[in-house]
Amino acid sequence: MSFQTGVTAFDSGNYAAAYKAWMPLAEQGHVVAQTNIAVMFAQGLGVPKDMAVAAKWFQLAAKAGNAKALFKLATMYATGDGVEPDLVQANVLAQRAANRYPPGINREKAMELVKQLQHSLSETQKSAAQTEAAGDTVVMSDKAPPRKLDPRNPAAFRDTVLDYRKRTKLQGDTLIAGNVQMLGLEDVQKHAGANWPNVKERIYKIIEEAIEHHLGEADLYVRAAEDQFIILFGSSLKVEAEQTARAIALEIEKRLTVEIPGGAEISVRGVAVPVSAGKDGGAIATFEALAATLRKATAKAEETGRQIVERLKADARIGFWPLAQLRKRLISVYDAGLTSSSAADAEAAAKAQGEGDPGVLAAELDCLMLDLASKALAGAGGMRRKAVILIPVHYETLASKQFRAKFLEACRRLPNTSSRRALIHVMDLPEGVPQSRLNQVFGMIKPFTLGFVVRTTLGFKGTDSLVGIRLLGISVDGSGVTTLSKQVFDELRALVARAAKHKFRVIFAGARTIEAAQVARRAGAAYANGPAVFPQIGEFGRVVRVS
Repeated sequence: MSFQTGVTAFDSGNYAAAYKAWMPLAEQGHVVAQTNIAVMFAQGLGVPKDMAVAAKWFQLAAKAGNAKALFKLATMYATGDGVEPDLVQANVLAQRAANRYPPGINREKAMELVKQLQHSLSETQKSAAQTEAAGDTVVMSDKAPPRKLDPRNPAAFRDTVLDYRKRTKLQGDTLIAGNVQMLGLEDVQKHAGANWPNVKERIYKIIEEAIEHHLGEADLYVRAAEDQFIILFGSSLKVEAEQTARAIALEIEKRLTVEIPGGAEISVRGVAVPVSAGKDGGAIATFEALAATLRKATAKAEETGRQIVERLKADARIGFWPLAQLRKRLISVYDAGLTSSSAADAEAAAKAQGEGDPGVLAAELDCLMLDLASKALAGAGGMRRKAVILIPVHYETLASKQFRAKFLEACRRLPNTSSRRALIHVMDLPEGVPQSRLNQVFGMIKPFTLGFVVRTTLGFKGTDSLVGIRLLGISVDGSGVTTLSKQVFDELRALVARAAKHKFRVIFAGARTIEAAQVARRAGAAYANGPAVFPQIGEFGRVVRVS
């Protein structure tokens, strides 16, 4: 089997087939296959989770100088996860990873780990680590290698792209291309007026800095239009490229929010899709061919997302997880979601279509969920039944102009009671979104809702930026918490304290054990739900007291 067979299987969620394709290659010394096998054991994808086995494969790839493997192994030695803890060895490996990463976010993460580890080392240990790391024969320049393509020079463009194709041929026949698009530049231009040339120059400078910050050594990019940049990823896995594309878009949006004229709105979206380079790389060898190839692949991915949801509409059903108010022993909020079978169908369909656009799929599901919730609200009676419904929506659906219009149409179909009985549960809120941007995004939905709850991580520090958007609560995913971990307790208690400053309530969602729910209660969480608290039910109910 080829490496590409494993890539296709992995991207579609068929991890067993990916393992079967990659393992023989890993045993033959294919460094990227070794790293991917290590990741599968570390995350339990298609194989039992086994950090010791993951460490073995990371070590083999690290010996060959793979920067990702070096960094992963450094974190394992730092924590003793799968290996005996060894801070000196962790320091050496982190320094070697930093040596091999080009300037950008990956090198910064490696150097931050080095800095953290050195606080725990004696002077003798620091010296020993530096001496061992200094023997590294590969040290990247502090200047990033040229990665920007110039479409005005067709010969140089072709040579660079075909050389890239040759270097990434080992990864497989299918490449991953990214599309970073700015929506709303015309609005910015209108507000900038005569100052537009200066504003435009700053915008492009910010965009290129953000792209350069996140790209790897083997990646390339080119400005494709006034509002669009194309990226060719050296990474073989779609999921990694998707994460990078989203991170680039988020950094651009954060920085542009404080740069663009007041009153203007710009949203940035980053996607990654598989593309075929064609015979002898002809489908990407010219700027025009590359742009056309990406357009077709993007359109296909978007249509796939829509088709998945369209197939679900006939049988999709809404279910409700009662939220227990932990101290008052009261149920007054019902967390809406697709029923287990519908959710499983959506997940299976998404995995079966590895080329689908996850943003389009999420946005289509959000609109479907809102329509189902609207029917539930309409059938729940008047304000005598005062229970509140919590309706999930992904942050990108609200933030992207591409998706928001359709969601607003669905909001207009909500019954009048939604302004007093519907909370919008914003999922996947990134850390660090400026308050002004949140006001823009949430402000359009405010008239239709009682308020907002945002889903964050336990370590979320940005509670101050959430003031002024009618936020009532912060939720964290507790589905992975099964034991009375002191770390989880401390992190949750710290989040509760940060939220309490602004009178935000904390929801511990998805509790799978009574112990986890008890941890949440002792840490100060106001609400909890999940299989260990109450089962999912098919009807949106009244306020009730529980024992």
